[in-house]
Amino acid sequence: MREFSGTWMRHSGDFWGGGAAMLVALPAAVAYGVTAYAALGPQYTAFGALAGLFGAIALGLLAPTFGGTDRLISAPCAPAAAVLAAFAFEFVHQGVAPPVVVLLMTVLGILSGAIQLLIGFLGVGRLIKYIPYPVVSGYLSGVGLVIIGSQLPKLMGVPDGVAWFSALLSPALWDWRALAVGGATAGVMLLAPRLTRAVPGTVLGLLAGALTLPGIWSASGVVAAAIKGGARGGLIGAAVISVADLISVLRPNFGTTHNIVLLILLGWLIGLSTTLARESQRLLELSVRAEESYAERERLARIVHDGVLQNLTFIHRRAHEIGGPATELASLAAEQQRSLRALVSGRPSVSDGGTETDLAAVLRTLESDGVTVSTPADEVAIPKHRAGELRAAVVAALDNVRAHAGPAAHAWVLLEDLGSEVVVTVRDNGAGMPPARLDEAVAAGRLGISSSIRGRLHDLGGEATWSSAPGRGCTVVLSAPKALEPLAPRRRSAARE
Repeated sequence: MREFSGTWMRHSGDFWGGGAAMLVALPAAVAYGVTAYAALGPQYTAFGALAGLFGAIALGLLAPTFGGTDRLISAPCAPAAAVLAAFAFEFVHQGVAPPVVVLLMTVLGILSGAIQLLIGFLGVGRLIKYIPYPVVSGYLSGVGLVIIGSQLPKLMGVPDGVAWFSALLSPALWDWRALAVGGATAGVMLLAPRLTRAVPGTVLGLLAGALTLPGIWSASGVVAAAIKGGARGGLIGAAVISVADLISVLRPNFGTTHNIVLLILLGWLIGLSTTLARESQRLLELSVRAEESYAERERLARIVHDGVLQNLTFIHRRAHEIGGPATELASLAAEQQRSLRALVSGRPSVSDGGTETDLAAVLRTLESDGVTVSTPADEVAIPKHRAGELRAAVVAALDNVRAHAGPAAHAWVLLEDLGSEVVVTVRDNGAGMPPARLDEAVAAGRLGISSSIRGRLHDLGGEATWSSAPGRGCTVVLSAPKALEPLAPRRRSAARE
């Protein structure tokens, strides 16, 4: 790892330099190609961009392969682009067909390369020191002005065919979107060196300009909305982006309509996929919870069978043998034995089969002098099995109030219907308890909270929370969904593994 870090530190400058050169060379090569082919007509602009791209690739492959001067870098040649543009303009002005002009430009490039090779072999390059500096500077400055003049209309976003001086004098033709892209790129390139030198300013400038382009970035907002809100969120996000697109375009065309349709499909499909993935994850969690419940039920069944049931069987038999008053004890032992066998032999049901019942009516049966029950006026319909489990959890909470809150404590039971789930709050004004009392009760094996309340709510797919303080009573909040999806039956062989 240390060796890699040292190697990276030695070559990080080469990496950033190569990346910056690539990001500069590719756009420059494309621009020079467009400049050289512009004289052939607008239909040849794409060919010019492609020629510049292939030229940059060839330059990047050939220059390092054959080597060169260490103090120089290889880059697209602006003077050559200007010469080729003038060459093409002259032949087009003479009436030569554009394909022939392209062929002549290719021949000119090959001949220029051959002449440069010959000059290099003969050492004629040394004569450059005899050419006056103002001549070289003026030539390169003129080439720079030609390139700037060709790029100004693109920076201002004026229609094709408008000369650069006409574009400067016609602000009504300017497009603020093109100015925003160019301004962001130039501004970041100039300011970046003052903030950081870890990344070249050219790289940051190109990234800043790319961020202003309404390309894939417009779709990212739709994707984010679809992931957050599902199909509905994706459609809403697509609608917002589409309206912004129509406002910015001003004159919609076929491409605008095509992009809007793609955005709508993208938002709906990704939103639907996200919803299905979340639903699958929820069902997987239910299945895992059911498997854990099945395994725990079988473990408890073995413990009960080997211990409690054997003792109840022995008590039932011996009580019958003793006779007399012990017969009643034998009957109770037999009844408890049957109940325990039915409990440990039956599989727990996580499905909500059976008829529904009104949970409000079920909880109102618990009202007494010491208990006040408040329920919604409308019916709260949930499956009968779930209503029974919730009622049993509330009864266990009220039993704790009677046992620990004090003789004068009063309890209030509040039922809330939240649509897909129900919330039951049990509150009392009793003695309360310290915050660590719940953990102590669980550690001591007290099953009122851990099994009768929290265990029931866990099996229902909900949760139970407590809040209390000494002298301030206790509040128990029981929340559970109204229904759970039925799960596939578990194979008996898998249960025994």
